[in-house]
Amino acid sequence: MISFNLKKITVQNKKMVKPGKHKAVIASKELENYNHSKPHQLDFFELVEPDEQCYSNTIEFYDAVPKYIWRSEKRDKGGNLKPVIRNFVHKKEEFTVTIQPASIQQKNGDFIDIFPGIREELVEDALRKLASTGSGVFLDDNASVKFTLYQLQQELKRMGHSHSLMQIKESITVCSKSHMVIKERDGRGVLMSSYFPTVGLTTKEDWKGVGKKTTAYITFNSLVTQSIKKRTFRLLNYDKSMSYKRVLARWMHKRLSHNYTQASLQDFYTITLMTIIRDSGVTKYQSLRNNIVQVKEALDEMKEKQTIVRFDTKNILDGRKIVDAKFNLWAHPEFISEVIKSNRRKGRSSSQEVAAFYELHRKKLP
Repeated sequence: MISFNLKKITVQNKKMVKPGKHKAVIASKELENYNHSKPHQLDFFELVEPDEQCYSNTIEFYDAVPKYIWRSEKRDKGGNLKPVIRNFVHKKEEFTVTIQPASIQQKNGDFIDIFPGIREELVEDALRKLASTGSGVFLDDNASVKFTLYQLQQELKRMGHSHSLMQIKESITVCSKSHMVIKERDGRGVLMSSYFPTVGLTTKEDWKGVGKKTTAYITFNSLVTQSIKKRTFRLLNYDKSMSYKRVLARWMHKRLSHNYTQASLQDFYTITLMTIIRDSGVTKYQSLRNNIVQVKEALDEMKEKQTIVRFDTKNILDGRKIVDAKFNLWAHPEFISEVIKSNRRKGRSSSQEVAAFYELHRKKLP
């Protein structure tokens, strides 16, 4: 069994923000009516020192879920999208995730199904970055972030991903209305939740420029909350991750950041093509040679970004047919230093947490 609880999540849809020209996003209540808190675990999640400005955090399990749709899915005759079902493995345990698209109203009044994709991944990563640099808060004990749409827009622009406020709001709406259902192979441990279970945005004013001042908020998926509370997150070079042109390079960088904790100049990291296809959610081509080319292009970009220094590939054959491939990756010294920094930070956090615990309970100790 996994070491954390996957549980059913009930999304509160009690109140709608007053709509303007554009449909509002669901919110359970006004921001000021939440219980605001900042548990000490959130202090460990934050990265506010000068030498930490390029970093964010990867989230255990949640970032291992292949929850983004990189390709265009076929629509039925009515223009609707069917849920996407994917199998993946985390720490040698098998899971299934079912991704249900969001139904988004367009300018002409029609609704269209949209899956969370590249844009939504970048928006979520940017929001997590804001949460790690002082804007994070727990709302009713759920990990959240307070921001303005303009602030989010500028953060994305800083990372080379310019979007209009309209596009950003739609992306947040997609994350709010898209759902995923995660099950273990035996059917136990079910999680049903949207990517952002609660979202609060003012609308009319935001599109007239007041969005620079008006505070919005989202609560992250419950798996993010659990990871922060249990401190099962690790450093991620956010600036570098956001700079990749290829989604597979970004996915691989995140995977290495969280899993390759023993990175060194002597060791190398091995991963197979079928593992990459399964756990990333990229399209499996009829000819695996096309997938191999896709992976090599991503790894070449990682070399350019000084995440790895080199890699080699070995095709696995059944007769003359390629059935898989093995990739060996050698980490760049720059990446190794980041792994060491993350390992030390995790150890430092442990001792700080112990100190905080004893300070909190010192009067109760003999």
